[in-house]
Formats: sequence, structure tokens, C-alpha cells
Amino acid sequence: MKEHAIQGQQRDWALQALQKSQLFGALGPKDFEVVLSGAKLFEYEEGEVIVKEGEQADSGFLVLHGEGVVTLAHHTLNEQIEVNRIYPSDVIGEMGLLLEQPRTATIIAATKIYLLKFAAPSFDMMIERINGFAKHLSKLLAKRLIQTSRQVPLKEVNLDEIGGIEPSALHQLPIQFIQRHRILPLRMDGNVFRVGFVDDPDVGVLNTIKRMLPGAELRVCNLSYQTFQDVLRTHGFEDEAPQTQSPMPQTHMPAPSASVVSLEATTATPKKRKHRRLTEAEKLAHLGKIKPLLQRMVSEGASDLHLCAKQKPRWRIDGDLIELSDSRALEVEEVYDMLHPLMPERSHLEFEERQDTDFSYSIQGLARYRVNMYEDENGVSAALRSVPLAIPTIDQLKLPPGVPKMSEANHGLVLVTGPTGSGKSTTLAALINQLNEKRAKHIITLEDPVEFVHPSKKSLVNQREIGTHARSFADALKAAMREDPDIILVGELRDRESMMLALETANTGHLVFGTLHTNTALSTIDRIIDMFPADQHTQISSTLSDVLVGIVSQILLKKKSGGRVAAFEVLLVNQAISSLIRQGKSNQIINVMGTERFNLQLNTHLEQLVRKGHITGQTAMDATSEPEDLRKRLPAIALRNR
Repeated sequence: MKEHAIQGQQRDWALQALQKSQLFGALGPKDFEVVLSGAKLFEYEEGEVIVKEGEQADSGFLVLHGEGVVTLAHHTLNEQIEVNRIYPSDVIGEMGLLLEQPRTATIIAATKIYLLKFAAPSFDMMIERINGFAKHLSKLLAKRLIQTSRQVPLKEVNLDEIGGIEPSALHQLPIQFIQRHRILPLRMDGNVFRVGFVDDPDVGVLNTIKRMLPGAELRVCNLSYQTFQDVLRTHGFEDEAPQTQSPMPQTHMPAPSASVVSLEATTATPKKRKHRRLTEAEKLAHLGKIKPLLQRMVSEGASDLHLCAKQKPRWRIDGDLIELSDSRALEVEEVYDMLHPLMPERSHLEFEERQDTDFSYSIQGLARYRVNMYEDENGVSAALRSVPLAIPTIDQLKLPPGVPKMSEANHGLVLVTGPTGSGKSTTLAALINQLNEKRAKHIITLEDPVEFVHPSKKSLVNQREIGTHARSFADALKAAMREDPDIILVGELRDRESMMLALETANTGHLVFGTLHTNTALSTIDRIIDMFPADQHTQISSTLSDVLVGIVSQILLKKKSGGRVAAFEVLLVNQAISSLIRQGKSNQIINVMGTERFNLQLNTHLEQLVRKGHITGQTAMDATSEPEDLRKRLPAIALRNR
């Protein structure tokens, strides 16, 4: 265990965790400073004990980075059983501290983990100095007391005492597993999974159940062998151990339920599915498979997660696609089953019709996820992108000065461009957030799906999702003109119709933001004009010259020190640039970019990043569309050292 000053990267982690935590998330920036003034920052290495069950609680913790394992002592088995995991923004230990009780669980660092530690005087100080914190704290404490309980002692139960067997509970575990270990899933009440054991519980069996149903809270009891036999026969199963051992999961990825997918399924023939509503127990079982992966995405810093039939999951970290070595290959239909409870109704219907669909999903206090699910030759697959719940600020993103300058316009068209995964949505979210905080306007966002959520602040914000609230971007843009907007964000200008509508909207006194998949600011102008027939190029060039406020092009590059950094090209349109667009001479714009002090060429920014030691010369050369110009700018040593 090491103590650190709360500064630099650790301070950024602390502020992010405070914003996302259930306990502190409702506080303001000044309140965060009060919280930090009473906290200490500690680092624990993997395997170190953070708190121990039975010890008197003298502090609470907020997880900043890394993850930990929560274990309980099983007194019958004299073993520690993993019951949960903690992740960034989780608050732990506050109940024991406030109630002056012993710790109810042991927590061990699963990775290197950083935590803020709050002693009792710190909470007293927060209650005294932060308005309304005492009331907020008491409400959370009351809820936690209702939800929390220690272990239930093992005893033999009569099924009538617990309301009988819930048939759907039987299907949460493979029948071979049930028969081999003589266990009986009884009920799923909320996230509490009740399991009966004929024999004394085995730690390995308990841990396997926990892996199959992550997030479920086990309640264990004894039952008679006669009851076990009667229930299996009643529900059409014979009490016979299978001749072959059913596959068990290797690690965090749970085995597919026998009721959901055949373990022998090997073909990839597209399956005609009839969507049905899941029971609450089925939802919890499926969510228990996908949620741990989504939580790990955030804790590991992954931007994307790929789930593909017949393959192990992979995720993208710092631009690299990495296989999860501690997982197993997914079954043909398993991805569909995992994502089923996350999907809105229209996505089920869309997937049945088109074999692909887009939607979003949020985990409170953690992140929002943009999901594309599709069918390929192996079965069902999906790509999930993590979107932070907290909208980053312009300062946090280190955007060039010319970018926020664009949002000062009262009308016109602002475009953010770049390849997929370059951070376009994040840049736009920061700009919209700045407008929302500083100007009293009506902002309408049109997205597919909605990514960052903007609560109304100084502005009124309405967010519409294509496919859910409107049939297409074009339809949504037409409707927006009847909704008294000042500012409109169009998630993607995909086609000629939506681009024409965006130009017309910008030309009628509205400020329009949009994205395109182009690599440079200068190529964006040609791309827009080429969307239209040749006989309309003169008209489009004239309209574009009148309405274009500016273009931001960006690309994410690998840093030498790890992580990624954005390289930008910024084009703010002035009179000289507008004239060249009107005349169809966009190729000459680069010669006059210097007439606007906020403009920034991509090669100029790449050169700056190399000279500051952020990226290698080779990384810069790979990113530029004008390698000869960049080669002249870079020092020779930067090109030799790759």
C-alpha cells in the first residue's frame, strides 16, 4: 500500500469517479474540492487486502482506477467465496463507517487499484460544509440497509416456505450441471438467486454458479434428496447423472444456459427468430453474462468490444484489437441471447427483418454503450463502443483554439470529420455542452443512436434517435424546422438529401453541426460538392461558401508513452476562403489558410506532436496525406527513430 498526493492523472481519475458515483455524483465542482480536501489517495498492488471481514470499519473508499474482488467467509465450508467485483466510481465501506459496525466482507485488489480513503472526520466535514449532503447520505444509507444482508445460514427448507419452485429458475443452469452436483435452482427474486443443495455445498460449485450468473446474489439452503427427485420429475427431467461431462466456462465468460442454446450447435445458418418478451429471471441471467464485460471495458480502458460467434471476445485498447485470453469462444446464438435484454423493441423487429440493428444502452454510474448487432457467416456478432457518461470539456480534450471558436457563430454549418473511431462524437458533444452551458438556445440533436446525453442547462435540449423517434435523418431534419430550433446537431450527413437539408437549414439562420467520414478539412469541401450532380456544383459551391463556418478534421494516433492523442486540422472560413469555395478553387485554400490565425494544417499539428515527443516520426508519416511536405518539416532524427 502506498499513499500519493491527489494530483495529475490521479486527480483526473478522482474527479471522474466522483462525477459517476452514486454517493457524490449529484454534487457540484466546488463540492468536489471539499470532498478531495478530506480524502487521502492510496495505491494497492494486486493481491493486497484493502479491508478485511470482521474488522471494525474506520473509513470508506471511492474506487478511482483498477478493480477489486469482494469475498465473504462461508462458515460451513470454512472458505472465502467471491461474491462481487468493484470498479471505478464504486463506493465501499461507508455503511460500516457510518453505523460504527465491523466490515461485512473482505476486499482484495484484483489489479493495481487506486482509491480515495475517507475517515469518519471527513464525512463529518462534508456533512457540515456541503449543503444537502446529510439528507442525500441518509437516503442512500436507508436504501442500502434495505438491500444489504449477510449470509443466510444453511438450513433444510420446505418449498412451500419460499413460495414453491419458479420454473424459469431451473433453466438458468445446464441440466447436466444440476444433476451431477444434485443442486436445485429454486427462485430468482430480483438479483437474489436461491439454490438448494442435497449435499454439503462445494466451493468449486458455488464459484461456478457465480461465474455463470455474475451479479446474482446467492442464497443457499439444504433440501432433501426426495424433494430434488420430485422437482426434476415434475418438470420433465430424470435424476440421472450424464455420461459425459458438460463443458464448464474457463473464466469470466459464463457457459451458455442449456435452455438458450445447444452446446452442439455448429452451423451458421441464419436463424429465423420470433421475438418474445423475457421473464425477469431470464433478463437477469442474460444481463449477468454481458454486464461484467461492459464493466471490464471501462476499467481496462477499452474503447470497443467485439463479440463474435465461434470466437473469443476481443476489445480495442489504444487502437489495438486484443483477444480476451481468459475467455472462451462464444456459441452461435450466444451473442443474441446476451444482448437480447438490452435491445429496444424496434431493434428486435429491425434485426428480424434486416439481420443488423443499432441501439444504445446505459449502465447507471458507469458508461453508455453504442451497439451494432449483425449476422455473419458464423452466427450473430456485435460491436459495442463505450461512451462516457460524463461529457468531456473542451479543455479536457485539449481542442485547438479554433474549434471552440466555431461554436460562437449564430448560424451556419460546422463539420467535424475523420475516420471511424477518431473521436468525432466526443468533440461534438463538448461543443454542444459548451453551448448548453453558456447560451439560452433550443438545441435539437438527431443521432443514430443517441450517444452522449445532454440534460438541459441554460439551453433547452431535445435529443431524437433515428429509428426510434424518426424514420431517417432527412425526415428528422424536416421535422426539426417546425420545432423552433436555434441549433441542430446531425449525427451523420450520410447522403445527398440530408446534406442538402443541412445546407438549407444553415442558410435559414440556424447553426447546424454535422459529421462526415473524410480525412482532411480540405477534402471535405470536395466531398460535399461531389455528392451532387455536376450541373448543381456551381449552386452548391455558392451555398457552401455562404454557410460554412468551419471544418474540424481529426485522427487518433498512438502516443510513444502509451494511450492515444488526437491530431487536428482546423479550417475557419474567412472572406478569402469563402471566395475560393464559391469559385470552385478549393485546391488553393491551403495557400491562404494562414490568413486566419485560428487555422491549423494537419502537417503543422503532426510536426508539433513529434517535436513535443508525443508521437514518433513514423506515426506522423503514416497519418499525413502530404508526406513530402511533412518530411521537410520533421527533424531527420525523428524519421530515423521509429
